[in-house]
Amino acid sequence: IKEFLDECLNEYGYHLNSAGERVIEKIISEWISNCKNHLKLFCEYYCTGSLNYEEGMGVCNLVLINFGETINESINSTDTTLIGKNTFEEITKKQVYDSKFTKENGTVLASIQRKVSRLKTETNTRGTGFPQIMEFFSHLSDDNQKSKMTIVSGNTQIKFAKSDYLRYNENGRIFFNNSNDPSKKPNSKNIIKLKNNFPGTLISIKFIFKKEHIEEI
Repeated sequence: IKEFLDECLNEYGYHLNSAGERVIEKIISEWISNCKNHLKLFCEYYCTGSLNYEEGMGVCNLVLINFGETINESINSTDTTLIGKNTFEEITKKQVYDSKFTKENGTVLASIQRKVSRLKTETNTRGTGFPQIMEFFSHLSDDNQKSKMTIVSGNTQIKFAKSDYLRYNENGRIFFNNSNDPSKKPNSKNIIKLKNNFPGTLISIKFIFKKEHIEEI
């Protein structure tokens, strides 16, 4: 995955420096670690990527997929720690549900918040995986409207453009409403209840590469 992203940058005459390599390695290793920790016996994960050119800019699509338990199913596993469960309940107890925004949707939304993890203890620093990926997406992507990220798990889809991330994110908390409050309904275009169940978790990231932005970062 690191080599693929580096090759995308090579098309513009740039390459990842050691700091950039460490950032990507940390994010990908975190994702693979999460797959192994949360999927348990049935653990399959895949990655696919592509780079196309549109109107003088590079459009990179990176998709991470794992099959097994959904995010919501894993929360109810027997190995979920009490502290980990509390990190979710601190948020889900405040949420208001209806036919379009269910508790499962709220649980997946809770899972992308900083310091929320079902395996959290007093000594570990879990709960940084999704926030790191989203932060990486916001820095590397250039076009605020065309750069997009999607998370699908079970009957839940979370999707947002970079503009949404910049608008709603506040120190790793992102509830997709103007007050950034878990007790308020999220924007329906960002949190979607799916009719059909996806058996695992999918993360799709669309980066827009422009030479000027690469030079800037």
